[in-house]
Amino acid sequence: MEAAETIGELEGAAAAELLAEIVARHPRVEVQMEAVEALGDNHDHATAIQTLRGLIENHPNGELRQHAVDQLGEFEDPDVTAALLEYARRHRDVEVRRRAVERLGEREAGSATLEALRALVRDDPDADLREEALEALAELHDGAGVPALIETARSHADRRMRMRAIELLGESEDPRALEALRNLIRP
Repeated sequence: MEAAETIGELEGAAAAELLAEIVARHPRVEVQMEAVEALGDNHDHATAIQTLRGLIENHPNGELRQHAVDQLGEFEDPDVTAALLEYARRHRDVEVRRRAVERLGEREAGSATLEALRALVRDDPDADLREEALEALAELHDGAGVPALIETARSHADRRMRMRAIELLGESEDPRALEALRNLIRP
């Protein structure tokens, strides 16, 4: 494991490629996990991003795929946001989808991110993922998700989702959230 950490301290494409090789070939999952962690710290973003995406899409170990999503989310890159959106919507592993949703909630909220999270809250068949998407909306910078929380609190078909949206609005410091709560309790 120390070798993966040491290689992770190196920079550049060669280090990223070596870490990718460790993930692909090392027999111990904990060593592979260390290599994934190091990839998230690598300064050759293009190689690290490509490698992490390959792991998310193809690695047989679910825990490692989830860890790769976490590390991918560390890169501020429009292509990473697009990849996270795609994983949140369509990855075969629901845990990878949940991790991608969590990471989206930590990013700047572009219109594609907002719409994707709204669609997940509204339409996803997995109740836990819908709730994760609602929480991600609550976490978006500058209150960008507050209007979607208000909409969910008012009109979502699932009572549990309406109640969770109300809770999240109650935790928000956004004045729109307070006004919405007042309107919801008025007869």
